Amino acid sequence: MTLLPGYPAPAFKLPGDDGRWWGLPDLRGQAAVLYFYPLAHSRDCALEAMAFEVLLGEFAAAGARVLGISTDSRAQLARFRHAQGLTFPLLSDAGREVSRLYGARRSPWGLVGRAGRQTYLLDERGRVVHHWPQVDPAWHAQAVLDTLRRWRDGQDGAVTLGA
Repeated sequence: MTLLPGYPAPAFKLPGDDGRWWGLPDLRGQAAVLYFYPLAHSRDCALEAMAFEVLLGEFAAAGARVLGISTDSRAQLARFRHAQGLTFPLLSDAGREVSRLYGARRSPWGLVGRAGRQTYLLDERGRVVHHWPQVDPAWHAQAVLDTLRRWRDGQDGAVTLGA
């Protein structure tokens, strides 16, 4: 299942690594980056998380919140967040329901029961602006930021603010 630009993102409610619950209504009024990743503490997941962390101020300046979503437990995510020094929320989809809703239901690397690495950019109303079905963790955060900026400038994407 692929969520197309302009379509509403599926509603969800997931616990964060810090115990706070997050859902689509909590993101209303700001753009959001939902990035799915398969395994906390893996080299590529750490690389991707750190890339988002380094650019976090620029995402905030562009009016977007970043949230990582994994099928790891809250405890695993809390250890990962602490080990990497991350300041953005990591959400636990241990039941895999949200991964299925967003089409990130399996990892292409044979990690059974793990979310596939992919990302969605959502607008202020929770509609899909852009979807990255395949991700290279080395450059992905910058690509998302570039797309966010082009979209904000009206140069990219099927969804425009206020539409």
